[in-house]
Amino acid sequence: MNNISRDDLNGMRGPFHMRTVSGVDIDIRRPSPDQINLDDIATGLSNLCRYAGQVRRFYSVAQHSIICAEVMLAELERDGRPLAERRSWTQGAFLHDAAEAYLVDLTSQTKRALREAGSTAFDALELGFWHAIQKRFDLSLGADWHLRMKRIDRAVAAREQMVLRAPYWNGEYVPSVEPADVEIRALSFSDARDAFNQYAWTIGLVPRG
Repeated sequence: MNNISRDDLNGMRGPFHMRTVSGVDIDIRRPSPDQINLDDIATGLSNLCRYAGQVRRFYSVAQHSIICAEVMLAELERDGRPLAERRSWTQGAFLHDAAEAYLVDLTSQTKRALREAGSTAFDALELGFWHAIQKRFDLSLGADWHLRMKRIDRAVAAREQMVLRAPYWNGEYVPSVEPADVEIRALSFSDARDAFNQYAWTIGLVPRG
């Protein structure tokens, strides 16, 4: 298993550790950047269905990630943004849901219910992974990126819902948002994972160190 000994794997295991498909044990409360693995992210997101599976056909978070990155890159190219910014912002868009490979994809309604109940624990876990992911891939993304990313995410979600929840979608999930002009396709786990890995290579996503 990649020359990792059983002692290495089990030496620090505890009740909050999860083991990834690459054989890495991660304490979900304190993820370390050097434990973040692109293959683990690709596998986790390709296996994970959007919208708690309440869709007409399987549609993975990996596919959503690729589409968001493509929309981000197209906008930045249209706006004539510098090459370095295009690269880092597109990589950020590609990885914006990468924490879900380790924590799963909670619906927005579930997150809202947790917050209203006074629990921000899941938000804290997501933020911890997001910080580790940014460090792992040497990303520095500020407020401008976050604002654009939120808008793109919502526009892509609107299109996904139109396609994947027809005929019952009526705009309630993402009100007042113009759906992104993108194609939503159903891919198998293996095809989604291959597409995710290929796009990572296309945008030059390389772990730091």
